[in-house]
Amino acid sequence: MTKWTYKNDTPDFDCSLYRYLVRGIEDTPHLKVLSFMGKHMRSQEFLSAIRHMAAYLRSVGVQEGDVVTLVMPNLPSAVVAFYAINYTGAIISVLHPLTPAAAILENMRTTGSRHLVCFDKLYPYQHPLLKDTDIHVTLLGAGTYYRGLLRWVIDSYNGCTTGRLRRICGKECAKRVVHYYPSTAVAPLAERAQSGERTVLYLHSGGTTGTPKSIIVTNRMLNSVSLGIIGLTHPLPPGSDTMLMVLPIFHGFGIGVCMHATLPHGIRVVTEPSFRPHHMAHIIRREKVTLLAGVPTMFEKLLATKRIAGRGYSQLRNAYCGGDILDQALKQRFDETMQSVGSPCRLYQGYGLAECVAVCSANSPLVGDISGSIGRPIRGVQMCILDENGQPAAEGVRGEIAIAGDTVMQSYLQPAEEVFAVVDGVRWLKTGDCGYRKGDVFYYVGRFKRMSIIAGVNVYHQEVEKLASEVEGVVAAAVTERWHKGKCHLVLWLEADPEDASLKGRVLAHLSSLLTRYAIPREVKIETQLPRTAVGKIDYRSLS
Repeated sequence: MTKWTYKNDTPDFDCSLYRYLVRGIEDTPHLKVLSFMGKHMRSQEFLSAIRHMAAYLRSVGVQEGDVVTLVMPNLPSAVVAFYAINYTGAIISVLHPLTPAAAILENMRTTGSRHLVCFDKLYPYQHPLLKDTDIHVTLLGAGTYYRGLLRWVIDSYNGCTTGRLRRICGKECAKRVVHYYPSTAVAPLAERAQSGERTVLYLHSGGTTGTPKSIIVTNRMLNSVSLGIIGLTHPLPPGSDTMLMVLPIFHGFGIGVCMHATLPHGIRVVTEPSFRPHHMAHIIRREKVTLLAGVPTMFEKLLATKRIAGRGYSQLRNAYCGGDILDQALKQRFDETMQSVGSPCRLYQGYGLAECVAVCSANSPLVGDISGSIGRPIRGVQMCILDENGQPAAEGVRGEIAIAGDTVMQSYLQPAEEVFAVVDGVRWLKTGDCGYRKGDVFYYVGRFKRMSIIAGVNVYHQEVEKLASEVEGVVAAAVTERWHKGKCHLVLWLEADPEDASLKGRVLAHLSSLLTRYAIPREVKIETQLPRTAVGKIDYRSLS
């Protein structure tokens, strides 16, 4: 039997994301590549949709080097927009679709963005703050790539008909708020070559130190991680595999693993805008999904549905888990469930961070599945453990996990403290995570940085504390995490007047206007004085 190799197996990353995509699927024009609600886009249609949206973006003023803010859930139109923005030579800045309008505006100010591409269903809630700006808004929806009556039904259901949006936006709608459809007349836009070092994406993260930052991602980083991730599994001919994309397009895990590691290699992607366990179980069976990627809570809830049973799930091939430590009991339950339905699929632990486009190492069928480990580095990535002196630690000795290679960022967009160390001529990214190694297999122990992972989303304590301290009446703020029934939530401690009855509400309102719901503390405790260490810093260990 001849071993199949993907067309993009040749490590040539010196091109745009769009060109890397084209190189992998241009010879299979009728291959199904993108699916949603039973509708399938084939390669030729998909590439044509990208070029058309790129031409539209140029027609509304998007130029090479501009920043376009993408605030979308997982929809085909969002995937098309991602590659279309890259086609124009602009930079993509991705945000959570539920990001408050004030936070969107602040992020656009920081990145210098004047163009917003967002979900039409949510725009009415964002409009009051955006209406007085000069930002050009492109609205995309769930029905963008449907036609006729079905599109109208979807738009009506979501409250996004052209008439309603026009009433909301007023006369400005036709000027700078446009509901995009592929029938829009535009002049073709010629593709221009891009270097691998060109900046193409801003990923927004807390950074390795826990302070919010924007990570500069290049063509080379994403193209390299694409080949590294695809190398974790046995290659099959285009059209043989299907990835369920539940991980969001605003996160490096979703972009790097579910989208750009799959589409350029002929793997069909089924997009899902939100995680609904029962619906996900249905989609896996209906769409004959073979590949899954998610966070531990996702797999926990999927198993809890009790719907993963029968031959409809035997086609599953591999499942990868990241974003947090995979409990070995959960892994065992998943693996046993797969075995019971006749599937070879097993759940493999991986490790990564946004500064490396989400994946640095993983267990897999090809490199092995070492219990309790985060596996071996993927292709193009080097890993080591640095001791307290910044030197490579011996085998079995705990220290800071460090990363080098093609997938590592060059810098943050904002000025930041140094997170790199040069050892023996190699530039290592210090992750802020504690681990150790045995041979070439790595193990994760915990975080040096103050961060919580809630439903797979990184929540940075310092960011919550900073915003809470902005509220009048708050002298100091501290955040700790608490676990209840296997779930993590935040506790916010305020040094303030306990008699201030409105303080808690004011603080939560302020946080809710600027942060995603995952970062909103579930508990708020007000103390006259927070405990301090001998040098006057808040004593977090005393807070419980």
